[in-house]
Amino acid sequence: MPDNTSPIVELENVSKRYRSKVRFLGREARDVVALDGISFAIYPGEIFGLVGQSGSGKTTSGRLIAKLENPDAGVVRLEGQDVSGLRGAALKRYRRKVQMIFQDPYQSLNPYLSVLQAIMEPLIIHDIGTRGDRLAEVERRMQAVGLTPPDDFLNRYPHQLSGGERQRVAIARTMVLKPEFIIADEPTSMLDATIAIQLFNILLDIRRRWKVAFLFVTHNLGAARFLCDRIAVIRKGVIVESGATTDVIQNPRHAYTQALIAAQPGFAYRGSDDGLYGQNEHRLHGQVDDKCGPDAAAADSEQTQER
Repeated sequence: MPDNTSPIVELENVSKRYRSKVRFLGREARDVVALDGISFAIYPGEIFGLVGQSGSGKTTSGRLIAKLENPDAGVVRLEGQDVSGLRGAALKRYRRKVQMIFQDPYQSLNPYLSVLQAIMEPLIIHDIGTRGDRLAEVERRMQAVGLTPPDDFLNRYPHQLSGGERQRVAIARTMVLKPEFIIADEPTSMLDATIAIQLFNILLDIRRRWKVAFLFVTHNLGAARFLCDRIAVIRKGVIVESGATTDVIQNPRHAYTQALIAAQPGFAYRGSDDGLYGQNEHRLHGQVDDKCGPDAAAADSEQTQER
């Protein structure tokens, strides 16, 4: 990024531990290290990918930025300001700027709220606009995510929608507050490939139209290649490699990054082109060294389908 550009979000030496439950036969509980002194910066208008297998700490990073949890050590900054002490009205203002799209929209959407109620709820909480203003904003955001015509969806409930439609509702709900930064936590992992591509294009359109910056959390290097300007590869709470997306994928230096690429079924790239696949594709293969272990990227080979 340019030297004269300041990060919108920055993590500096951030650590997070969880206390595990007491084991069988009363064995002593031990700390589980989710993040171990990680640092990265995300710049305005950038899509930054955090890539790793399940349990690597990538979702925890997003939850700390969203202030759903607090770090045990280190600093999280928004526009240069430490956010650790935010409370009350200051925290509410922060939540207008920083929003999160969760992995499973069926769980993140209230089953008792219609589409209209779900998308309008943030505007009510933040006391934004009149009823008419709110309805107009809801319809604008629904059109932006492809829920058209809005009248066909406004009075539906989550169980009446497909997985892709539910995630579009979740994205629209995120966007009604006009945030500056969005954490997208594996937003397409429960969807099939064709629907996932549609949602990726929606995220790219949001970035283009409203200059929103993203943290894109994923286990899928193909998705990261399609979306992200830069990526960081995280393993067991430690960032092992980072850089421009194309550079990291085409020239992986760390054995764990190589393992992730090798575990991606059919993964290919096409030089500097925007597409993921091409007729003259080059396949990358990597081996896991002793430091990564034999199961380093096992979780990355699974592909889930829309339910």
